[in-house]
Amino acid sequence: MKILFAIKRMEGAAGGAERVFALISSRLAARGHDVAVLSFDPPGTESFYPLAPGIRRIFLPLGDPSRPSRMRDMARRIPALRRAVRAESPDLVIGFMHSMFVPMALALFGTGIPLIASEHIVPDHYRARRAEFILLVLAAFIARRMTVISESVRGLYPAFLRRKICVVPNPVETAAFAVPDRKSSRVILSVGRLDPQKDQTLLIEAFSILAARHPEWALRIVGEGALRSVLEERIGAAGLEGRVHLPGIVRDIAGEYARAAIFVLPSLYESFGLTSAEAMASGLPVIGFSDCPGTNELVVDGETGILVRVRTPEALAQAMESLMQDSALSRRYGQAGAQRLGAFDPERITTIWENLVVRIVNKV
Repeated sequence: MKILFAIKRMEGAAGGAERVFALISSRLAARGHDVAVLSFDPPGTESFYPLAPGIRRIFLPLGDPSRPSRMRDMARRIPALRRAVRAESPDLVIGFMHSMFVPMALALFGTGIPLIASEHIVPDHYRARRAEFILLVLAAFIARRMTVISESVRGLYPAFLRRKICVVPNPVETAAFAVPDRKSSRVILSVGRLDPQKDQTLLIEAFSILAARHPEWALRIVGEGALRSVLEERIGAAGLEGRVHLPGIVRDIAGEYARAAIFVLPSLYESFGLTSAEAMASGLPVIGFSDCPGTNELVVDGETGILVRVRTPEALAQAMESLMQDSALSRRYGQAGAQRLGAFDPERITTIWENLVVRIVNKV
């Protein structure tokens, strides 16, 4: 099967969706499919996450892919995408995230080339982005199928759209993150884009409540984004320089999990929470909020971690301190979490993708 994967950006893109994109495209290539990857990156740039050697790269350097797309970018990209896809002549195109599958859907309209629109966020993301959601709905109708990563996320979409949507969970490479003998650690870890959606300001406020009582503990927030200056300001105002670290994008993310004792993801919403799953694979207890879609599906409160019911710094601090003071409970949660990830085995998820591609191409 000749498959074209498309995504807005791969250079310096360290998000969960990009990790899944690289993993699935590489595994399908390893199964003998003819796979190419198209992005708006400058020619010759490397993908942050490695791709299988046999995968061909197609570069369309139109606009800055690290910035939000503007209308003039869209106007240039749509005809360029149409020309590039027709030249490649794939059996099927898989567009990851609305930043790519929306222009791709418009580009492929009328060509007869089937498109899978792979969405990796929840509809709440579009609450203040009505125009983007309208474009998403339009793209979903043009695409042959739209994928989301859980049944509960599918249920958040309007009924008229759900018939186009199928569920394909995110894979988790448990073997890459397994830590058989976790050493004693005093590090609280959070991983994610520095963005209001991730609510890291609340995490810093919660840690500031505990910092004086637990001087041996530190907080690491791994990731990069527009919120950095705000977070640095909060850290300075709380006098937590040297206690709260913002190392930016880290390539050895498995090492970060291995050196941590507790994982906290304070997000307002997640479609899946891939970093939480990776933390669980590493044997870490996970703390999140019960009102966060994605997190509340993955974490079992009182079994694999803690789901905080009230979104306040005090409530989050209480949950963190309960694990900081009880290493045996932390270990028990971590061990239980690692055992729950069989459903996200990469080979199983790759097979789901492969079966979906075959059904669409063969019009089954």
